[in-house]
Amino acid sequence: MQYLFSEFRASEFNALYQEISQVFKISKDQLNALYLIMREELEREGYPEHTLSRNIFLPSDESFQKRYDDALVIGVGIPSILDLDSDVKGKKTVVILGQDPLRRSEARVEEISIGTPYALHLKNCREKLRNTRLYFDLIKVLLESGYRVYLTDVFKVWVSSLNGQSGIPLS
Repeated sequence: MQYLFSEFRASEFNALYQEISQVFKISKDQLNALYLIMREELEREGYPEHTLSRNIFLPSDESFQKRYDDALVIGVGIPSILDLDSDVKGKKTVVILGQDPLRRSEARVEEISIGTPYALHLKNCREKLRNTRLYFDLIKVLLESGYRVYLTDVFKVWVSSLNGQSGIPLS
């Protein structure tokens, strides 16, 4: 089975970029390049990491900015869409909503960790890790039933607290 990863329709990508660019200093080309890299790695073994500089965040609230600056680790989940490679046009899309892009670290990480909900852009997460494999099993049923599956988190940014034990989600 050949999966299409985040091959958004032009109008979908434009709308997605409009939302993301309100929170992050990122060009449309940079966002597209990030998706292209993840697309190329879709069937690669391992756990390739994707990071961006912490200064990409556009602060809108001083109190949150302080928590963001002090956080040990910051996770960002970018929306993704999965589809089966077929000639079927006009498929309906099902949305699966996660909570937040949880990350853990006991030491300060200077780069933002970028991923997708349930890390389904990573082959090993889709096929080997029990928790994420269960999500992918559900997604496969939807794909095989003729749907596209859009994955996103309610909170796109997760910021660890100073002790690293809990997070502060940012919608």
